[in-house]
Amino acid sequence: MRPRSASRPAGAQSRQHRLDRTAGIGDAEEIAEVAWVGHGQIAEYVPYGLFEPVQDYLDEVLPR
Repeated sequence: MRPRSASRPAGAQSRQHRLDRTAGIGDAEEIAEVAWVGHGQIAEYVPYGLFEPVQDYLDEVLPR
């Protein structure tokens, strides 16, 4: 999860790689922080929720 830079609207973005478990960086100048989080911590980083199909998938495959 990463907060957006000051030049963009407030919000958070996430990126997941299921097979190799590596995080990607879109633009190194915009990255404020990177955190690996468990299923129960997602809401702390994305308070308005994830895109519903993404959340459904994570609910299915991640341990709670």
